[in-house]
Amino acid sequence: MKTLSIPVHLFLRAFTVFLFSLLLLAGLPFSPVYGQAKANMQIRGTVTDSKQNPVSFATVGVFRQADSGYVEGVSAGDEGDFMLDVPTGKYFLRINMIGFENKVVPVAAQKQVQLGTVVMKESSHQLEEVQIKSDKEQMELKLDKRVFNVASSLNASGANATEVLENIPAVTVDGEGNISLRGNANVRILVDGKYSGLANSADALQQLQASMIDKIEVITNASARYDAQGQAGIINIILKKDHKGGWNGAVNGNIGYNRQFGGGFNLNYRKGKVNLYGNYAISQRDQPGKSHTYQRYNGADTAFTYEQEYTHERKKFGNNGMIGLDYTINAYNTLSLSAFAKSGLGNNFYWRKYNDLTKADEMIGYSLRLEDQKEIEDYYEASLSYKRTFTRKDKLWTVDMKWSNDQDIERSAYTETSTYSANTDLERSSVASTERNWLFQTDFVQPFGKEGRVEAGLRSAIRQISNEFGFAELTNNGAIYPPRYNDLYHYDEYVHAAYLMAGNTFGRLSAQLGLRGELSDVTIKQRSIDSKNNKRYFNLFPSLSLSYKLMERNTLQLSYSRRVNRPDQWDLLPFTKFGDNREMRLGNPDLNPEFTHSFELGLMQNWEAGSLLSSVYYRNTSDVIQFLSTVDANGLVQNIARNLASEQYYGFEFNFNYQLLSWLKFTTGLNLFRSSVSGTFQGRDLERSSFAWTDRSALNATLPGGIRAQASFNYRGAQATAQGRSLATYYLDMAVSKELLKGNATVTFNVRDVFNTRKWRNVTDTPELFAQTEMQWRPRSFQLSFSYRFNQKAGQERNSRFDSNNEG
Repeated sequence: MKTLSIPVHLFLRAFTVFLFSLLLLAGLPFSPVYGQAKANMQIRGTVTDSKQNPVSFATVGVFRQADSGYVEGVSAGDEGDFMLDVPTGKYFLRINMIGFENKVVPVAAQKQVQLGTVVMKESSHQLEEVQIKSDKEQMELKLDKRVFNVASSLNASGANATEVLENIPAVTVDGEGNISLRGNANVRILVDGKYSGLANSADALQQLQASMIDKIEVITNASARYDAQGQAGIINIILKKDHKGGWNGAVNGNIGYNRQFGGGFNLNYRKGKVNLYGNYAISQRDQPGKSHTYQRYNGADTAFTYEQEYTHERKKFGNNGMIGLDYTINAYNTLSLSAFAKSGLGNNFYWRKYNDLTKADEMIGYSLRLEDQKEIEDYYEASLSYKRTFTRKDKLWTVDMKWSNDQDIERSAYTETSTYSANTDLERSSVASTERNWLFQTDFVQPFGKEGRVEAGLRSAIRQISNEFGFAELTNNGAIYPPRYNDLYHYDEYVHAAYLMAGNTFGRLSAQLGLRGELSDVTIKQRSIDSKNNKRYFNLFPSLSLSYKLMERNTLQLSYSRRVNRPDQWDLLPFTKFGDNREMRLGNPDLNPEFTHSFELGLMQNWEAGSLLSSVYYRNTSDVIQFLSTVDANGLVQNIARNLASEQYYGFEFNFNYQLLSWLKFTTGLNLFRSSVSGTFQGRDLERSSFAWTDRSALNATLPGGIRAQASFNYRGAQATAQGRSLATYYLDMAVSKELLKGNATVTFNVRDVFNTRKWRNVTDTPELFAQTEMQWRPRSFQLSFSYRFNQKAGQERNSRFDSNNEG
C-alpha cells in the first residue's frame, strides 16, 4: 500500500490556512467582533418567577413588530439575566420556559433598553404536560441516528452495557461479548461522544452498569465531524447527568440467579452557577458457560480428529464511580471537569477435556487441561471541557481535553493430565497490559443566513499500549521460559485530524458537505527481535448528506461517507493466550487498515400512532481483515489475522414502532443484507457470499396500577465467513415492573433468555480442516431489582454534557 508522508505540523498549518481563507472568501464571520451585524441597540433584562427566583436558561427570542419575523435569540444565564445586540428597530420579545406561561414583552426603538425584571407566571397545565411526556419512547427514530432510551427499557434494569446493546435493533453481540452493527464487527463505540476505556473491550462493556447510562445513539453513516474509525458506524453511549435544580438522584440494587448482585446510586446538585453530579456502582457476577467443539484435520503429512468439552466459571467483582462539575461562568461560558475511576477483580476457572478420536470417531484417549486465572484491572480517566456560546443562536465553540490510564494484569496456572502419560504438566503464564490515551479537540460552529452553518474542528489523539507476556513450563529441573512466549510489545498510535463541514437548507432540500483529513502514525516495537515497524499515512474522508422533505411528516435522505478501520492491538499482537493449547489466535503486525465507501438512502415516515424508518445501504471495503485458520507441523490450529481483497455489504433495514392500543406498543428493527468476501489465501480462492437477516422485536404494555411489561425477541440469521459460516441464534427476554411509593420507586423482575436458546454456533470448512463449535457464554438468568428516586420521577429526562455528538 502506498502511503503519503506529511509532517504533522505542516498538515495542521496548511489546513488552518485553508479554513481561514475559505471563511473569508465565503464572507462568513470568523470572530466574535467581526462576526455580527453592526449592533446599535442593546436589550438587557432578568427573568424571574413570581417569587423573584431566577428562571435559569429561559429562551429569549427577538421578533420584528412589523411582520413577526425572527431576528435573534439567546438563553438566559444561570441568574436569569440576558443581553442581546440587534440593529435599531421596533421589536417584541417572546420568552419561553418549560413550566411557565409564554411571556411577550414589547420593546421600543432606542439605543439602550433596560427591561429590568421580567416576571413569568407558573403554568400548572404545562407542568402536568411535561410530567406526561417525561416517560420517553424506548426507541426514537431519526434520519441520521437511532436513540435508545435506557431508562424506558425494563430489560435494562440491573443489566450491564453489553446486555443493553444486545436489545438494540441492528446491533448484535456474539458469544464472547463482541459488538457488531448490521452484521459488521468494525463499529466505533464512544462514551459521551469520545473514545473511552469504559467501552474499549468486551470486558469493559460488561463492567459498565446500565444504571449509569442515559441513552445510546446508533449512527450508521457518520459525517466528517466524527472520527473516521469504524466502517460499520458509531455507537455512542451517553452517561447520566441531570440539570434539575437542588438535590436529586436515585439509589438502586439488584439480586439474581446465576449468582449476581449489585447496587449503586447517582446524585446531582445544582445551585447558582454550579452543577455537581456523581455516581457509583458495584457488582458481583458469576458467569457460567460451556461449549463443545468437533475438529477434524486431514493434511499431507498428518491427520487428527478430536472433540473438546469446555466449561468455565467466571467470577467478576467490579466497582466504578464518577464525579463531575459544571461551572457556568456567565450566560455564554461554561467550564466542565469530570473524573472517573474503575477497578475490577476476576477469579476465573476454565476446564477443557480433549477426547482424541479415530477416523471412525472412536475414542483413543483424552487429555484434561485446567486453568485457574486471577485478573485485576484499574482504570482512571479525567476530562476538561469548555463551551462558549454567543448571542447568535447555534453559534458555538468547544474545547475538550481528556486523559485516561488503563492497567490490566492476568496470571494463569495450568494443570494438564492425560491417559497417555502418568506425569502432570504444570505451566504458568502472565499478561501485563497498560494503555494510556490523550485527547485534544476543538470544534467551532458558525451559522449563516437563516438555516446555514459551517463547522470546523481540530483533533489530536495519542494512544500508547504496552504488553508484557510471560510463559513458563515447570519441570523437576526448574522452570523453562520459551523465548517465543516471553516478550515485550509496544504499540504507539498518533492520529491528527481536521475537518470542515458546511450545510444549508433550500426550500424542501437540505444539503451538508464535509471533508476530514487524518494523519496516522503507528509504531510497533517488539523487544525479542529488536524490531520497529512504522506505518504513516494521510487520508481524506469526504461525507455528503442530502435531505428532501416530501411532505410535512415524510423525509428522504441520501448520505455517503468514507470510513477506515485501523487494526487494533489484538489484531497486530503476535502473541497468544495459552488456555487452549490446541488452537491459538495470533495477531499480525503487517496488517494494513481497511477502507470503506458507505452509501445509504433512508425514508422517514411519521404518523399519529407511529413511525417507520426504511433504509437501503451499500458498503464496499478494501483490505478486509479476517482471522484465517492454518495448522502447523505439530497439529496446532493457528487463527492468524490477514488482509483479504474486498468485502461488499448491501441490505435493507426497517425500524418501525406503532401504538397498537392505548396501552400496547410494538417496535421492531429488521435488517436484511447480503455479504460477499473475495480474496486468496495460500493460493486458494476464498470467495464467499451469503444472505442473512437480524430482527429485534418488542411489545411494551402499560397496565393499570403502575404496572409495565415487556417482551423482546432477538434473531440473528446464519451468515457466511471467509472459511465457513456462523449459524442462526435466537432468544427471548421478558420483564415486568411496578411503580411504588407514589411513583418514587420501581421494582422490576426480568428473565433473560427465557428458553435458554442463546447459543453461538460456528463452522470452519476447508479441504483440510473441518471444525464445528457450539458455545453458550452464559445461560438463562433471573433478576430482581429495586430503585428509589428522590426529586425525580420514572423516566425523567437527563442530559449529557454539552453535545453528545462531539467526536471531532
